Amino acid sequence: MTRSIADWLLTWWLHSALMTGLALLVATRVRGAAERDVTWKVALLLPLLTSGLVAFAPATPTATLGIAAAVRPLVPDRWNRLSVDERVIRTPTGVIRSTIERDPLASGTSAALVVAAMLGAMIGLAGFTRRALALHRLRATRHAPSGSVPVLTGITITESDALHSPVALTGREICVTPLCFTLPEREQRALFAHELAHLERRDPEWFMALDLLTSLLLVQPLSAVVLRRLRRDAEFVCDEEAVRRTGDPASLLSSIIAFAGAPRDARLDALAAYTTSPIVERGARIAAMARGAPPRRMMLAVVCALLLGAAVPLAAPALMVRASRTAVSEVMRDGVRVEVDSQVLVRAPARLR
Repeated sequence: MTRSIADWLLTWWLHSALMTGLALLVATRVRGAAERDVTWKVALLLPLLTSGLVAFAPATPTATLGIAAAVRPLVPDRWNRLSVDERVIRTPTGVIRSTIERDPLASGTSAALVVAAMLGAMIGLAGFTRRALALHRLRATRHAPSGSVPVLTGITITESDALHSPVALTGREICVTPLCFTLPEREQRALFAHELAHLERRDPEWFMALDLLTSLLLVQPLSAVVLRRLRRDAEFVCDEEAVRRTGDPASLLSSIIAFAGAPRDARLDALAAYTTSPIVERGARIAAMARGAPPRRMMLAVVCALLLGAAVPLAAPALMVRASRTAVSEVMRDGVRVEVDSQVLVRAPARLR
């Protein structure tokens, strides 16, 4: 069991590194923020599936890289010995002779990897908990809005003095600051349109789930880069949606500038749509929208996602800790329940390889 977990962790690390690296490369050729947004999500989530399929499926020599074989020349001989157990199982219908190779180096490597992954998960979970507590403290400071707010079906609008800019929260909630009610009505309308777009896209839920995922799994530096790009492009997409709804890019830009100098709590970035977005780049994009909103090419996003999904399983091998297998010299005709040395009950499969 330990080796299977270690195999999956190593294979996930490899697939995730390749897929996020490919996503970063593809994104340089994709201009639309919505298309890149799909690409980032595929690059972060799909390695979970592909690594499981490859690591737990019957591996072929061309699809497997043995970690134990790679490190074997580097370890002392006393830690590098293979043991072989031969067993003979007599059954009412025949005899099964099996040879089992035991590799202490592979067992030790897999155990060390699982322990390291557990320690990394504990550290990552501690950081996630710290951010979750910051969000919990924010929720404790909420109260009813002090000014007039638009009526949005199914959306709760609250206010908090602890915030320095509006935030979209899980549970379909928008939390604003007292500064929001000092803005002109047109800027308030653009601001609420932007936050509403975050809720419709489920950005708070996406950010929380992906932050938890990358906190629990083995450290993979490119995942953090992709997460930052995802949050940045989420802001771009919501800016575009706000302009489409209001038809007033100037008011959206003015509302962003009003909050540009406000300090932010970085602990909320991963758990809510509350991120330190690039103000200058957002301003340039919004100014360009005044000349016409960019078209969305979702078909391009689908193609990019499919390419990413197909490239890794076809090109990437599985990283396996173990290098030994069980060799069976005789095979029973039918699976039966048999007694071995009057101690262990074994169900012999119909076909063993």
